[in-house]
Parts: sequence; C-alpha cells; structure tokens
Amino acid sequence: MNGPSDDLPDAPAPTPALGGPRPTGRDQEAWARFASDAPARLANAVRVWRNGYVLLLTGLGALAVAAASLLADQEAALVWRVVLTSLLGAAMACAGGALWMSMSSEVRMKTDLVGLREIVDSHLSFEQYLVDEAGIGMLRLRRSHWWAGLAAVLGLAASLCLFWVGA
Repeated sequence: MNGPSDDLPDAPAPTPALGGPRPTGRDQEAWARFASDAPARLANAVRVWRNGYVLLLTGLGALAVAAASLLADQEAALVWRVVLTSLLGAAMACAGGALWMSMSSEVRMKTDLVGLREIVDSHLSFEQYLVDEAGIGMLRLRRSHWWAGLAAVLGLAASLCLFWVGA
C-alpha cells in the first residue's frame, strides 16, 4: 500500500536508555564545537557587560556628585535629601550587584571538586563540566541584566527628582 506515510524516511529507533533517538555524527561534531566555544563565549559576553556596568556606575556617581552640589547650594527640604539619597544609594547598590554578578559568572568554578575523577563522576566528562559551568555563568549574567535595569530605572527616578528639588 502506497500512502503518505510510506514516502517519509524512517525515524531512528529510540534507544531504551535515553528514551529518544541517538545523536548522529553531525550532532556530536556540532556539540563538540559548541562545548569548546562555550567558555570563550561566556568570557566575551562578561567582558562587554562588565564594561557597561562600570559605565553605569560612573554615571550614577556623576549624578550623585551633581545631586550633592545642588543640595549644598539650596536649602532643600529633608524629604528631598532622603528621597535622593535613597534612590541613588539603591541604584548604586543594584549596579554594584550587577557588576559583581557578571564578574563572578566568569570565574565560577567549583572548588569542592578537586580532581578530574570527581568532575567526570559528577558531569560525565570534563567537556560537559565546562559546558555546565558556562551555562550557569550565562544564567548569572542574564540575572545581572535585571539588576542593571533596576539600577538604571532608579537612577532615572533620581535624576527626575533633581528637577523638583528647588520647587
């Protein structure tokens, strides 16, 4: 019988241990390329974001200096001083946290695994260990983006409050 399913190639038979098809030779080659590039991709991403976070902290520092000079020249109410100090302090703390998270994502290594045998026992191969560590590092780097975004929003709120100090 010649039906539509007869024209399709046969799918690889699932393996009982994995519950799915076995990886092809091309899959294994692609995985090897991906695994060998993962730590370098993480290091490049961290370098770019780290520089951006340093610029964010520099901008927040400049805003703090501007706010301090503006508040020193005027007789601003205590509530404005508290609001600006709180916003700028929280923004700098968030930006510092983002910078710390990005830097720690690059150098994250498990110190409790002392030898190759322990690494292979827990990750099945050293290559897989590097991929797992790079994946965890990328997750920490993505989390740092949220902290930096929060720092930017708080810094923007502080700069907008500067306009209202003299009113």
